[in-house]
Amino acid sequence: MEGRDGATCRKMERKGYEVTKGGENGGMKTVATDKTSLRSGIQASIDSSRYGISILNSKNEKFYTLQCDRGGSYRDRNDIGVERKKSSVSRLVECPFRIIGGKGRDGIWVFKPKHLAHNHDPSTNISGHPSFSQLSTAKIQSVKDMIRARIPPRKILSSLRQQISNLPAISRTIYNAKKKFEEKLLGDRSEIGALYEELQKGGFLYDILRSSEGLLTHKEDEENYIWALNAFKEIIGHTNHPLVIMKDRELALMNAITNVFPSALENVAYSTTEAIFLNNWAEFEFTYINKKNAIEYIKNIWLPSKEKFVSPWTERYLHFRNRASSRAEGANSKLKMYLQNSTRGFHKVMETICHAVEHEFNEIKVKIASQKIQVPHYCNNPIYRDLLYHVSQFALKEICQQYEKIKKGTMAHCIDRFMTTMGLLCAHKLKESKEMTFSLELIHPQWRIDTSSMED
Repeated sequence: MEGRDGATCRKMERKGYEVTKGGENGGMKTVATDKTSLRSGIQASIDSSRYGISILNSKNEKFYTLQCDRGGSYRDRNDIGVERKKSSVSRLVECPFRIIGGKGRDGIWVFKPKHLAHNHDPSTNISGHPSFSQLSTAKIQSVKDMIRARIPPRKILSSLRQQISNLPAISRTIYNAKKKFEEKLLGDRSEIGALYEELQKGGFLYDILRSSEGLLTHKEDEENYIWALNAFKEIIGHTNHPLVIMKDRELALMNAITNVFPSALENVAYSTTEAIFLNNWAEFEFTYINKKNAIEYIKNIWLPSKEKFVSPWTERYLHFRNRASSRAEGANSKLKMYLQNSTRGFHKVMETICHAVEHEFNEIKVKIASQKIQVPHYCNNPIYRDLLYHVSQFALKEICQQYEKIKKGTMAHCIDRFMTTMGLLCAHKLKESKEMTFSLELIHPQWRIDTSSMED
């Protein structure tokens, strides 16, 4: 054992650590100003011998015991029983290797070997030891920064490996670091407690539904939808009702919307007039006369709600051409990209949603700022002068297309549908205008980019 003591200490001396011989109980002592650098030195020396070390115990930053990471024996912490134990594995072989450390009154850490002998052969590849996969303090900070930026663990690991070719870390190293980081942020708060605190700190308006037992509940039925919509109604104000609500055909939600927002339009689809709709439906029935079950399904399930999705009825509302829920589905898909998985706590989900909204908000601000200094080539005409830099390019293109109908003589009979649904001048109104330019006052605020609402 003395030979092993001497070999370890000579390696420590070569790495610049102070090693003294003949301690209180004989053997060797290793001295350094802080335990982190000393442990790193001890690990580096042991790595060259192809053994790993881990912390056995520590107390109040004053007491510290290192052991071989194969020390100890398997413990059935989860009470899995003998049968399942047979199919499990363990690297522990009760290795007696120990090094004891303590911090003196002068702040100097002293590590003394207690037992430097191992009861197993050195590993042929040290990378299999957990201690070998640990990251340096600098790399841990780098990992924390990438976690804050919502970079997935696999990409974090790839980034680190590009910086260090022989990086010892594995994917589990990153997941463990992520877990510790998030636990530290949570502190002694519960997930729900942290959520409440973050909502209050962020100045959010919110409401919470609890069961009779005081528990948070979530059930997609009409009662819960009505509660959620009423809460939304309180937040936006009773006089600020939505004109259009896009949704899937979910009966409980449809009933709740009718209850809370009786004047709101829910869903939309096509067929220009009621007469054309009836004619098209008759043709559809004749074409699929052999599909009686399908026809009956449409008659009984969909047609009773035709006012909510067929054009002759839906085109009476200002919906800015939102005829389907695909845009909301797209926003939901983008949000899922930020969330990454469904295993996070409530307060982490809220934090992630805030980051997602902030990112999208900044993207929109930049796009609007860009449009404020650009002039589309199709608008190089004095009649657009009052609209440039004030109206979105999408709205300008729509107006331009209406103006082209005047120039080409392709205007159809005016049914006032374009103005009603889009909040923009149709070709007929443009033709009737005696002004030399299109007035900004005739453009719905939805299309304005010169307001201050995006500046904050």
